[in-house]
Amino acid sequence: MKKAWYCGLILVLVIAMLGGCGQSEQPVSETQEETTQLKMYLLGDKPAIYDEIYGQVNEMLKQDLNAQLEVEFIPWGEQDKKYALIFAANEDFDLVYAANWAYYTQQAAKNSFLELTDELLEKNNPTSLAEIPEVAWEQTKVNGKRYMIPISGVEFGTHVVGIRGDLREKYSLPPITDLASLEAYMDAVAENEDTITPWGGLSTRELALMMPQEWAYAGNVGEEMMIGFDIADDSAAVFSIVDTPEYEAYVQKMKSWFDKGYWNSDVLSTVGEGLSKGRFAVSSHNILTTSSYLNTLNAENPDWKVELCDISQGTKKLPLLYTNSGMAVHQTSKNPDKALQTIELLRNDPDYFNLTWYGVEGKHWEPVGDKEFRSLNDQLPSEEQYYPGCVWGWRNAKLWRTESNMYGDSKQMLKDWEARDMVQSDVQAFNFNSEQVKNEMAAVTNVYKQYGVPLEYGFVDPVEGLRVYREKLEQAGHDKILAEMQRQLDAYLNQ
Repeated sequence: MKKAWYCGLILVLVIAMLGGCGQSEQPVSETQEETTQLKMYLLGDKPAIYDEIYGQVNEMLKQDLNAQLEVEFIPWGEQDKKYALIFAANEDFDLVYAANWAYYTQQAAKNSFLELTDELLEKNNPTSLAEIPEVAWEQTKVNGKRYMIPISGVEFGTHVVGIRGDLREKYSLPPITDLASLEAYMDAVAENEDTITPWGGLSTRELALMMPQEWAYAGNVGEEMMIGFDIADDSAAVFSIVDTPEYEAYVQKMKSWFDKGYWNSDVLSTVGEGLSKGRFAVSSHNILTTSSYLNTLNAENPDWKVELCDISQGTKKLPLLYTNSGMAVHQTSKNPDKALQTIELLRNDPDYFNLTWYGVEGKHWEPVGDKEFRSLNDQLPSEEQYYPGCVWGWRNAKLWRTESNMYGDSKQMLKDWEARDMVQSDVQAFNFNSEQVKNEMAAVTNVYKQYGVPLEYGFVDPVEGLRVYREKLEQAGHDKILAEMQRQLDAYLNQ
């Protein structure tokens, strides 16, 4: 062995000497490939133990791809501005979280993302290409091209509510099953509790809870556009939600809720607090978020007897689009192959998936069978707990686990929704190209913030406020957006 090693060393020295005697001044090529540095943007707050989790990710990536991954997090309160800014400023990054509710269609239309051709996916993402349903790949298309690797699996955006069961029992009220019983509960809290305000929603607005469940937003352009479609309408017509009798009744109700003291004038600054600090009696969000949230609350405040309530019973429900979450590659990435290979590992390799979704096994979580897990976060000090941010971009139904102790009847609710209430619609997958009306859409967004938000929280007279809101939308070009969306939708359905 030593003799062979010496012979090899002599050969290297001879080659080096001969190279030095030549006329060429080209540098000697490196014998080891340089490690690829990748940068990824995710939404959400940076985990307290980021270094521990992504340190382990990078150890695996070094071994598997000779790559390293740096993750930048865009906080929830800043995503509206900063997400678009990283593209406008042409920042140097490789991977980014993408979603239909986070401007995927708009950014794709601007060529902010790399087109994911069959050739690229077959080379770098063969497992994802084969396992993600074809309908999901179709939903990612903008102007006929794919720009996202979407999630797989069925999800629902239908809102449920979480309440303080101890307060419901205190006032001898029946279980909450519909809007009327929810209002009776909030009336009792408003009239009798001096330090508790009824409403403390986890989300920014409650139109998702109050709007007819058979309606959905059209075009994937954001709910502030206020353009919807009815899943029961075979004509596939889009309409202005603001111009409907249902919306008029909604803003009337929001005004009555505000006048009853269901929330205070500072409601926008307390969004996201929910029940956690004991200042509110109701919170609202989708079923998975609410279930996880109530689990935490129940562990911290068992005397509250928190309850999860479904007030959408008996209604049809659209599942969320597969493009509700996904991952995209920046158009200007210098390492698109390595970036795509990293996505492939994150969403398909159990070691990467479990670590980034749940944390360190045995410390932050433990498996319960093949499809569930139990969180161990409540056994750790806050600085050692793991809350991952939006790793939703690489959710894979085959690897994803539900919490074994999902709160209340939420497991059965999800099963019932999927088996009994779920409906599909071709309109839902339609992605609107806003290029022709981008100025009007910017103007409508500003109108919504200035006139729609105060109206929907009951801060202004509902009759006069709605009249002004409709007038301002018309001036901003809302009708032009609606007509262009209908034109594109008809073409999409007839192709």
